[in-house]
Amino acid sequence: DLSADFSRIFQQSEVDKIPTVLSRPTPFIPSVVRAGASTLRVVMLILVNRSGGGESVRIIDSSGNPQFDDIIVRDVKEAWLFTPAVKRGKRVRCLVQQATRVNWTGTRSPFEL
Repeated sequence: DLSADFSRIFQQSEVDKIPTVLSRPTPFIPSVVRAGASTLRVVMLILVNRSGGGESVRIIDSSGNPQFDDIIVRDVKEAWLFTPAVKRGKRVRCLVQQATRVNWTGTRSPFEL
């Protein structure tokens, strides 16, 4: 019975199906935030809720640009959608580590996972 586990946060190794990104719209990064950088990368720990939303986000490896990090964190919380984690047939909350890079050097889409 998983009813007691609904408030628990699972690690990826504890679930039968890990969350994956379904939708991640390209964020708007103002040029003043970019500050001439060709690439900015941030690594986050994301709590994916049972609906597939980014419930909370913690930076574990900053890009070195706090404004960029804030934009990406806000974007993950407000716009990203994940498949929810599944354990024994039930949707559960799960922590996911995600690296995200925005590259402005001639790629088709500047936003990469």
